[in-house]
Amino acid sequence: MEPGLALFPGPRSVRRIRSMTMGEKKRFSRFLLGGAKSLADSTDPNAGSPRSWLAGAERLRKHGDVERATVLYRKVVDSGHDHLAPVAAYHLGFLLAEHGDDEEAIDALRTAIDSDKPEIRASAALKLGLLLQATGDDTDGIRDAFKMAVGLGDKNDAPQAAYLLGGVYLDENDTRTAQHYLQSAIDSGHPVWAARSALRLGLILEEAGDLQAAQAAWSVAADSSEPDSKVQALIKLSLAAHEVDKAIAEAALREAAAVDTSQWVAMTHYLLGKLLYERDANDEAWDIFTTSVEADDPQWSPSAMVGLGLISAERGDPAEARRWYELAADSEDREAVEAATKHLAELSG
Repeated sequence: MEPGLALFPGPRSVRRIRSMTMGEKKRFSRFLLGGAKSLADSTDPNAGSPRSWLAGAERLRKHGDVERATVLYRKVVDSGHDHLAPVAAYHLGFLLAEHGDDEEAIDALRTAIDSDKPEIRASAALKLGLLLQATGDDTDGIRDAFKMAVGLGDKNDAPQAAYLLGGVYLDENDTRTAQHYLQSAIDSGHPVWAARSALRLGLILEEAGDLQAAQAAWSVAADSSEPDSKVQALIKLSLAAHEVDKAIAEAALREAAAVDTSQWVAMTHYLLGKLLYERDANDEAWDIFTTSVEADDPQWSPSAMVGLGLISAERGDPAEARRWYELAADSEDREAVEAATKHLAELSG
């Protein structure tokens, strides 16, 4: 079949149309013309109604026609329609933000927030706060937007807004208010924002000298399914337990190293390898250090190279030890370079 032929009636459809009465043919024609007019109205800013403009804007947006979608969204907003104008403003705000027009996006989102539609207000308030944060010009507006999102209680938007508010107040050194909002996010049980808030709260409590409370917060993040927060919390728990109970520290690091996230592989395996080396489990430490090296992380892999050099030296293989020390000494990690240089001097002496 030639391209486009499927758009025309086949023989059976043609016979069916030919067999119609005159009245049926007229009704069928009106149906086709009505459908064509509806489609035209929904994408033509000079025709149609707010409902058809909104439908057309959605279709155009989905097909990547941002310019014409924006025109139709604006037309719906300008219509002042009680129900559709706020929805159009909401979508317009997100569309403009996505394409870099922050100023008009902010105005559109404020229109959506001022509506009586709870299904869009929380998300619009959260997005407004994020946009204002990006511009950095309106601290009060940022707080107000996030507070509105928290107050509206949406199960997804409120926890994220509470986490972000915690960061806002933390930047202002208001740790008490920061803790309040972070605890609010933790209490929500959200799989992502509760975990991130627990990790951040633990850091605040650690800095304040309350290590026990910090560990309690990190335990919440460590029990979560959010990979980054889980790994960081387990590392913090391991470091806190290192001088008290090395078995607990090792268990935490093993759990962290088992999390499927490439970002933390080098660090978790270096720390675990170091702990294993300290208790003379050199064969396993070798494998763990090797994994850290293979992750090729400029911050942690060089230290793992030093670990492999130490094990090689203890195995009576100075040539292999020298190779690893030289690789570490050639890195950009200052601590690894200092350690490797020291051990190279010991080999030469």
